[in-house]
Amino acid sequence: MKNRLISLLLLTLLIGSCAPATASPTQPPTATVTQTVVPSLTPPPTQTAIPTATPYPPLQTKGPYLLFTYDKKIFTIMDANGSGRKHFQLPNGGYIWDLEQAVSPDGKWLAYFTGSAAEPYDPALNLLNLEDQVSLLVSNLIAPGFPENLEPVTETIWFTEFNADCSKDANCRLRAVEISFTEGIWRFDWSPDSQSIAFAAQIDGPSSDVYIYNLESKTMQRLTNEIENVGLMISWAPNGGKVLYESTEPGIGYSYYYLHIADLKVRSSQNPASIEGGIFWHGEGWINENSYLISSGGEGAPPHNFRYINVDTHQVKDIWKFAAESFFIDTQREKIFMLSFPEGLSGLESEPDAGLYLVSFDGRYKKLTHEIYTPLHVRGPLDTFFALKMSSASSFNEMNELISIKSDGTTTNLSRKIYYLSGFITS
Repeated sequence: MKNRLISLLLLTLLIGSCAPATASPTQPPTATVTQTVVPSLTPPPTQTAIPTATPYPPLQTKGPYLLFTYDKKIFTIMDANGSGRKHFQLPNGGYIWDLEQAVSPDGKWLAYFTGSAAEPYDPALNLLNLEDQVSLLVSNLIAPGFPENLEPVTETIWFTEFNADCSKDANCRLRAVEISFTEGIWRFDWSPDSQSIAFAAQIDGPSSDVYIYNLESKTMQRLTNEIENVGLMISWAPNGGKVLYESTEPGIGYSYYYLHIADLKVRSSQNPASIEGGIFWHGEGWINENSYLISSGGEGAPPHNFRYINVDTHQVKDIWKFAAESFFIDTQREKIFMLSFPEGLSGLESEPDAGLYLVSFDGRYKKLTHEIYTPLHVRGPLDTFFALKMSSASSFNEMNELISIKSDGTTTNLSRKIYYLSGFITS
């Protein structure tokens, strides 16, 4: 496994059944039932052996490989041509959230969690070497005394006139902060060079902050120092010099999220000013070295009003005011592949018809097709994009079609046996 391990993953590819439900980090262990065997005078009936599947040969190549999982605990590494494979299980009951995010850019490491954010409050971030399956503890994520040690953070809660009772109840205030804390404690992101990982943890203060762990030196740096907890996003800048992250001010029902950028050249912990914030907005991803795409959305509405913010100048540029059910950011081609429906969210009479669009980073766009395809987060060769033509039932058990689409609108049906595809192997 000296070559790169491809981390864009097939959760269920060419499989005739849907994957099992994802395990929750707070799911209680299953009780073991012990049965007492009572001797019988009557010989038991002869049992017919159940045929076992033919085992696959071990890995046959030196990469690239495909990594996939059905339950986010047991994994398979497979040769890209399907010739061989090997299986492994995360140690100590380990689990992941998002496999694509968990694998380092160089394909050598897998970030995973152990423990739980419920009692005994022992979640930890770990790394697994994908070549030899040796694990490494990065850090425990919750400090002793939790959740009572969150008490200072309760001063950041905002209330409305409808929350007057909770504002006067210390237990209610603490519970609101605890919910906000546990939502953000699972956030991390790999550096572009795969040498470091940025993650959220409560180590030195009452709230969670962003920390940097370096794999080569085995050292950890506290990057931020704020009374607010880390929010729902940590994202390493493409140039590797800065880390974008959210902080959160919890509320009853809704929370405010604020975007910050921290500079890794600053050796002391930082409390950078917010560059964007509000209730109903979302971070979507980097579009270049210093610009980050954000959108509006909330109360069940799809993302809309797409714009990007320059993290250095804080200038904002609108590029797509309409709704998008799903989309894929292609930074190499400076395009966004969007599935749009007229939702009336922009307030503009010229809202485009439903269909697939290519949107340039300068705000220009063109319609590729009126067909309703779901864009995949897959970068194809040349000017090719990939999408799924969903069945009418939109069910995992229904046949969907894998489609390739060129920038001139030409489509090609690639497969009719796709059930659910979250990633794709690329060269």
